[in-house]
Amino acid sequence: MSGTLTIRPATEADLPAILAIYNEVIANTTAVYSYTPHTLEMRRQWFSERSATGRPVIIAERNAEVVGFGSFGPFRDWPAYKYTAEHSLHVR
Repeated sequence: MSGTLTIRPATEADLPAILAIYNEVIANTTAVYSYTPHTLEMRRQWFSERSATGRPVIIAERNAEVVGFGSFGPFRDWPAYKYTAEHSLHVR
């Protein structure tokens, strides 16, 4: 694959590409423990939650095409875990 790889903050316009990558991960790997594909509305909610809590969502872009994304989210919903995070990276 040729072209410069750019890493930048994700925007809402990137959500369809993020959704396509995520649903491919659901269908073909064990990285995400879900049985059914997600919807665009589910990705919007996920993005909104990340944005509201200051957790970044980044994308990797090559030739104006999203080829991967990463995010941080809560690790556990228990008080002693409040300073921890889980990270995810998914590549098309």
